[in-house]
Amino acid sequence: MKTLSWSTATTRSRSERNGVSPERARRGNPPGLVVQEPYFGKLLDMLRGSALRSRQSIDLPVRKHPPRPVFRNWRAEVSFAWKPLHDLEVANRISNFPQSTTSIRQIPDSMMQRSELEGIKRREATCGLRSAMNNCGSARLAALTRLFSATVFREMAKKGRSGLFLRLLKQTDLISLTEQGGTVGDTFDAAFEVLKVSGHRDEYIYRAAISQKVLLGTHSLRTASMLTEFRAGSSKADLVILNGTATVYEIKSERDSLARLANQVENYKRVFAKVNVIASENHIEGVLATVSDDVGVMCLSKRYQITTVREAIDCPSRICPTTVFESLRMVEGVTILRAMGLTVPTVPNTQRHAAMRELFATLDPVALHVEMVRTLKRTRDLAPIGELVERLPTSLQAAALSVKVRRADHSRLVDAIATPLDAAMAWS
Repeated sequence: MKTLSWSTATTRSRSERNGVSPERARRGNPPGLVVQEPYFGKLLDMLRGSALRSRQSIDLPVRKHPPRPVFRNWRAEVSFAWKPLHDLEVANRISNFPQSTTSIRQIPDSMMQRSELEGIKRREATCGLRSAMNNCGSARLAALTRLFSATVFREMAKKGRSGLFLRLLKQTDLISLTEQGGTVGDTFDAAFEVLKVSGHRDEYIYRAAISQKVLLGTHSLRTASMLTEFRAGSSKADLVILNGTATVYEIKSERDSLARLANQVENYKRVFAKVNVIASENHIEGVLATVSDDVGVMCLSKRYQITTVREAIDCPSRICPTTVFESLRMVEGVTILRAMGLTVPTVPNTQRHAAMRELFATLDPVALHVEMVRTLKRTRDLAPIGELVERLPTSLQAAALSVKVRRADHSRLVDAIATPLDAAMAWS
């Protein structure tokens, strides 16, 4: 390992030798590292700003011959690991800089903000956690997945703690990699970041993406509602969003098979006007080959972005009224019949289901779909939990939208999530 040091006195001479005038060096660059090397354009953006002003050690890749840096108004120490790298490897390591070979340590700026330092610590802890979990076994990955289960969520809401959360936590590396003073919520966020990595993602990660980017991003809880595990024929819809129409999202994560997809889509078409399949990148070709052209296809990329491969066609005329009836609660079916001007027959309870099913069979599919959406938005309204959703970490918002919790337990749940991790280690 070779250590090189620069000070203000060497700045102008080095910048001049690199073709950068002293005026430009003083005027155009904020305090930070300026690298005269084509492969390090992205590196420059990473280093500018709060990242380089922190106390943290930032690891960066270098080529066999290190670039010439220019420093202004402060002193830094740069340690280069002399290791030749291929161009592709350089690019990959820039994208994942905490795992690479060069360490830069700088004397902290006296004006550094505490929030910036804490943010960098969290990001570095997350990157370290991702690296540690890249080669994790199936048991650890299963434990991370179960952290976001309805059982853990309900237990925290009911008791203000969760013994299952602690047992699962001990099966992962989250404890050692969570920064000192972190909370239970920070631990959930760290686990979520690991599960977001392509190859680790399960259904919850996809539901969270749709919740954040569609329900809470494009719409709002005041204008739209969301259903999970909604029965449609012989299938259960992963997620349904009700706005002006009913749109179902069938999730096919990296862990899923496409064997049942064709049957699931046919069942969804009998209840919902729009059908979408959202899948991982490696499933897209298989999905396109399986479903018909009226079915939308979406992709959750490795960068956790939703892209539309093919738009879904809005077609309420194809729904089956009797299948819709079988999907509803009895009180919802009664409400729809009355709203459409039909009288609910007065018959014994043992005969009521059959009588209402016969009435639904006579309904116009398009008119029924409109009334179904209107009724479900009212009976499955999520607006009352809007405040709870806002108070929870982003990683747990999808759980709050799909797991029912009594209103009286909301404060207890929020307090449990805000519990310091050190205190949570005593949960039972």
